[in-house]
Amino acid sequence: MALDPKVIRDAMVTPRWTGLVRLDASPAVIAQWDPTLLRECRVIVPVDVQALYVPVGDETPYVRLPYALTTPDGSPPEAMPDPFAAGATRPAGVYLHWAPPDSLLRGSLTDVNDGSRNRLGMPPLPDRWVVLRIITPQNATKPIVTGWVLEADTAKAVPLAQWPAGSATATPAGKTIEKDQLTGTVGGSVSWVGVCDAVQNRLSLYDPLSDLAQLAPNGVVDDLAAYVVAGWWSDPKLDPLYGAETDFSLSVRLGDLGWRLMDDQENGDKIDPNRKIQGVLRDSLGLKTASRYGSLAADTVSRTAAEPLLQEAATPARPFSATTAKLTSDARAIIASDPKWPRSALLSGSVHGVPVKGLVVVDQMPSAAAVDVALGHHGDDVAGALAAAGLGITDADDRRAMERLLSAFTGQILPTLGTADGAIDADEHEHAVGFVSLPGGQGPVERLRKGAEAGPLSIGRAARGEQARVNMASIIERGVSLSKVAAKRTSLMKGTIQDQRQSMEVFTGSTPPVTDPKVEVREVRRSAPRYYRPLDPLVAVRGAKRSLRHGGDGRTSPDQRLQCRWPSQVPTTANGLIDGRDYVDPLPNGSIPDEILVLARNAVVQDPYLVPWLAGIESNRRQLDKQLVTNRFAAEAAIRFGASATYDGATTGFLATPATHAAAVVSRTSFSANVRVTDQLRRFSLFQGVDVDPVGITAWSQPWIPLWIEWEAEIKATARLDGWQLAQLDLDSQDPGKGTARSFTGRSPLHTGTENSGGCDRGMAESGRAARQRQPGRNRRPHGRRTAECGEWHRISRCHVGNAGRFCGPSVGIANGRAWRGPATSARWVRHTSDTGRCSTTTTERNASSEARAASRCLR
Repeated sequence: MALDPKVIRDAMVTPRWTGLVRLDASPAVIAQWDPTLLRECRVIVPVDVQALYVPVGDETPYVRLPYALTTPDGSPPEAMPDPFAAGATRPAGVYLHWAPPDSLLRGSLTDVNDGSRNRLGMPPLPDRWVVLRIITPQNATKPIVTGWVLEADTAKAVPLAQWPAGSATATPAGKTIEKDQLTGTVGGSVSWVGVCDAVQNRLSLYDPLSDLAQLAPNGVVDDLAAYVVAGWWSDPKLDPLYGAETDFSLSVRLGDLGWRLMDDQENGDKIDPNRKIQGVLRDSLGLKTASRYGSLAADTVSRTAAEPLLQEAATPARPFSATTAKLTSDARAIIASDPKWPRSALLSGSVHGVPVKGLVVVDQMPSAAAVDVALGHHGDDVAGALAAAGLGITDADDRRAMERLLSAFTGQILPTLGTADGAIDADEHEHAVGFVSLPGGQGPVERLRKGAEAGPLSIGRAARGEQARVNMASIIERGVSLSKVAAKRTSLMKGTIQDQRQSMEVFTGSTPPVTDPKVEVREVRRSAPRYYRPLDPLVAVRGAKRSLRHGGDGRTSPDQRLQCRWPSQVPTTANGLIDGRDYVDPLPNGSIPDEILVLARNAVVQDPYLVPWLAGIESNRRQLDKQLVTNRFAAEAAIRFGASATYDGATTGFLATPATHAAAVVSRTSFSANVRVTDQLRRFSLFQGVDVDPVGITAWSQPWIPLWIEWEAEIKATARLDGWQLAQLDLDSQDPGKGTARSFTGRSPLHTGTENSGGCDRGMAESGRAARQRQPGRNRRPHGRRTAECGEWHRISRCHVGNAGRFCGPSVGIANGRAWRGPATSARWVRHTSDTGRCSTTTTERNASSEARAASRCLR
């Protein structure tokens, strides 16, 4: 369509044209503008983002854990699969999953209103997320950015260009949750946020990659993509920084959350002054922006005037109506200037080098042979079992000596171990730590006489003091009576009338004796003796490649705080080298925070996998030597990612002899030295700004975050005590093999301490918890309490370590896993020789290990 040149000429001299040219916004941004969004400076909080890549034709089975929110409103929750379920294959594509900061996943059990899901008082999670996929087509000069908006409260995923209008027709992936109830436990478990399938379109997104053939018909550079994730709270009152109205209160709030704003030498640790100008330019186009203090009641400043900033500066104070600002309901006027500190948060993370074609080349999942499992009654048991295997101890006596030594060390009785009673003390400590005490409930009611006569019923300090006072008063009385009888009449007349009356009352005995004690009777309910029961069995896993995704936010900070950035600290340009505005145009939506565009540009200019592509474009654009530009980009990437493509705050890329990342972090000293070297190298970087905390950026590899262990055990138990007798420390049996064999299966969460392996025991729940058998020979209970059933662990049939980093996908079948019994008994363990664990067995001797061979397949 031809345009009238006169119309264009007239429009070019208007303030609206000036605002449109200078404003970093596209027509799509203006079309999707949200006037209710607070466009203030936000603290950029890093989050961990992982991507599971499933190639085309992949036949790996995966187990899906849905939890309670994956069905539509009004429908019952999906059933959780049984342990060792066969699983099913997944559609090809990329499965993104991100973990909120640790501070948003902490809470304490508090009294809440009936019906509330937030029993732990946890803070709400962001209810809006933007996910950007960045790919670089072959022979292209700009990457292609594809985005989605996730409404976490409704579990909807909407294409970025169609949101928010497209939300009405989007299909939800689960139930609707109120924004203030969207917490880390709303899914029914504290591990809900760690499972990809359970948080679909809330904290995870599936990208089928079906549009790549159309977007990049000639293919993608290196067949790799990058993803950027950013989340915020649509209701400002739910933001964790809401209420931080001063610089000091912001510092306190960040400290409570375990966060810290980074400073720098380039004055980036402040609000960008251009933000105010951008707001004025938007207003000149009629794009209103929500204010924390509401709409101004008397806004006399013309936003379309030629010099709006001067006119605004001429109005120092204006009346306002408070809306979302805290502690402002009684205020009458405000200063027409923005604060110099952020008051909102934006969670953000990225993952680079995600494959979009081909096979998986880097996988973090350990081999089954590298994983070892120990079973015991308590922590000393499993530690001794793993230590014995690591030290190569096979003799039963040597192993028992090592276990006793370890028990003495943990019980702090090692100095007395060489004494006559040292070995017995160690055995008693080992016996005692196998129990846990519970309240015994209410006991009998006792009647106490407080202040009664001297004797057995006088109790307490108050009673003894009262008796002493009474005794002393009796002595004084007798002295007074005798003195008054012997006194002369003239002596009595010298006193007052009150003295004379008291003397006569004592003499005649008309007053009650003061020796009568004051008695107070009260009833006291005593607590019953505490109840002791054996601990449930513990399972320890070694070699499973523990992940620091959960609970390790401050691992790279000297003060153990998560390092956050100002938006002005996010690098998007390198002087004389690259400018992010040349690669990422304004995003096609005006209803998302402005910082997301900055994060997208940062993801492109600092992508280590795009170094050759960026160097080729910039060398042509700036007429520079291509090799020199490539070397510079490679050096910038090496500073941050090192030689092993690991972004951890330290680099080994410039060592004389390149070392692996694993060798670099063997000792904390070498790792700290590399961090200091990296900090010095960053001083020579051309990028202006502050690099992100290692939590917020991931160089892709197939993820592995173990969160679960699936197990199957067989117990032989009996309800009779025949054959059991009291040994030196415990009940023991000469023939513990009698009884009925029962099999139990379960799925238990893993953590860095010890875990109750029976916490998720389906078999025990189905049996009505009638099979709470003691472990081998551990059917002891202090205070003479009898056991309901006696039995022994007969065998550990199989064991799988589940991966929530694969989002409860692939699991490691534990081949050659070992299970140990506790050292204080003489029960027998069983050796398995088949892959299924259901086979003939052979008996081993006391304290010997029992191999449990898992299924050879990997359950996903």
